[in-house]
Amino acid sequence: MPPFSHLTHEIDRSPAGPEVAAFFDLDGTLIAGFSVIALLRDRLLHGALSARDLTRSARTAIAFYRGRAAFSALLATMARTLAGTECGEMEEAAQALFDEELAGTVYPEARHIIEAHRRRGHTLAIASAATGVQVAPIARDLGIPHVLASRLEVADGQFTGRVDGPVGWGPGKAEAARRFAAERGIKLDRSYFYSDGGEDLPLLQEVGHPRPTNPDRQLARVARSRSWPILRFESRPRPDLQDALRTLLLVSGIPTMLLYALPLQLILRDRERLLDLISRGWGQLGSAIARVELDVEGGRYLAAPRPAIFVYNHQSPIDLMLIARLVEREFAVLVHGPEHRLGVFRRLAESAQTVFLDGSAGGRESALRTLERGRSLVVAPEIGAGPRPRLGPFSARPFELAMEARVPVIPIVFANARDALPPNALFVRRGTVRVRVHPPVSTVDWQPGAPLDAAIAEIRELFARELREASGEDLGPGPDQASRSCAPGGPAR
Repeated sequence: MPPFSHLTHEIDRSPAGPEVAAFFDLDGTLIAGFSVIALLRDRLLHGALSARDLTRSARTAIAFYRGRAAFSALLATMARTLAGTECGEMEEAAQALFDEELAGTVYPEARHIIEAHRRRGHTLAIASAATGVQVAPIARDLGIPHVLASRLEVADGQFTGRVDGPVGWGPGKAEAARRFAAERGIKLDRSYFYSDGGEDLPLLQEVGHPRPTNPDRQLARVARSRSWPILRFESRPRPDLQDALRTLLLVSGIPTMLLYALPLQLILRDRERLLDLISRGWGQLGSAIARVELDVEGGRYLAAPRPAIFVYNHQSPIDLMLIARLVEREFAVLVHGPEHRLGVFRRLAESAQTVFLDGSAGGRESALRTLERGRSLVVAPEIGAGPRPRLGPFSARPFELAMEARVPVIPIVFANARDALPPNALFVRRGTVRVRVHPPVSTVDWQPGAPLDAAIAEIRELFARELREASGEDLGPGPDQASRSCAPGGPAR
């Protein structure tokens, strides 16, 4: 059964066509947490928020949550902190914040619901009281083309410190949805709205399919009284003590295995066999401690003749542990990026069968010798360091190596590894990571230049297509031009 099919069963049988809309609130509905808190914290850490601005924002936020100030006052306070800031600069900062932090907070359940609506040809929109600069990166990631958001005034490419127009909160959000529907021929009585907050009751009452999602107490009470179906997403729970203990065991297990490896090395007198035992133990024991299961399709290709170069998409800090669980034996890690960042740890990495393909003849010869000894290589071919929320461009280096060594390339696609441990998260979450192993790609007929570029592009498209099918990433157009904070007229409402 496909994951989260219980959430999409009804949608898959709903009327098709763009006259049906699916509106989504942002905070607490599409993402776990509050985007504005992350944005303010990021600005504070980068010195863009003064102590006075922070004090004023905190005071207004407390008054708002105590019911002593309207949301418009909270938004106005935030707008003042941005006065004089270049709009384009703020958009870049918001995108970087999403890539580094907020991407890991997107609910997988939300991705599947969005994809179900997309399959039916429904019009997709984020309806949020947040500003367009906060919403746009998330809309791009989810492939949602329309954004109904509060907007900030821009003059000469800079924020003026004032709010521009009505605020998308409560009745204001419902009014924005009505205008949007009238402009596009959308039938609200056949449409959906997903929200977690009682302040969104005006729009929930407008649509034919209100969907309280992770509802607060007020909304849950109203939903029960009106027999509205309640959705609760469980994939982003707050870490508990067990999560912390599992993560601690997982981290401490690596040096423990290395400690036990010392006497084993004296007994076995075979360094490569010892490394195979360690990697296999790390993959099996580590995933068991973390309670991360693997749902593998195409696992038979892992037993294909070796050596080979296994390529995988880097989504999470635990990717290599999962690779060790999958490949198990006779492999080394291939690093093709900025290995100088490892500093003093490079020597330790080299002792653990890490090969550095840095563009030098020595790096290439070391990798070729590894393959000649019958050991495979595993590599994340994406350019750039660290896990990423979206598939990045591929480096040609690993594929040039495969072509020269005449060894096959075996693609391993992780659909949702970041659900288990998002980038920059502190705790591993239990769950199931979906993996698809593709048949070996022969490199015998590869040639340098354009033919190699075409082969790399074809393999990357294989990854992209798999990710589109798995989670809806990169599907559909990004937010329309009107949803960009720096565009004339600001975000669409």
